[in-house]
Amino acid sequence: MALIKIMGVDYPTLLPEQSADAWRDRMLGELEIHVRRMDRACASRQEFWMWFDGETESLLRGASGEKQHLLRRRVSSLLERAGIRDRYDS
Repeated sequence: MALIKIMGVDYPTLLPEQSADAWRDRMLGELEIHVRRMDRACASRQEFWMWFDGETESLLRGASGEKQHLLRRRVSSLLERAGIRDRYDS
């Protein structure tokens, strides 16, 4: 089974759609847990966005267009809750 990593956690890439949605929810949870730490760990906004975009790229991989749109909205909300006001454009 192929795997992707989000914050060092392996997630399967080939799953039935309902299972994939559950894994994406877990990945979003991992991002929410770590986003403030990621922000503090980076020396610049550019460094943060490169890291964050890499993580969200894994999250969006394999999602349909409509699901990607919904996931991007959830990622934007996650950033707002974390106090990161920059716009998420991935």
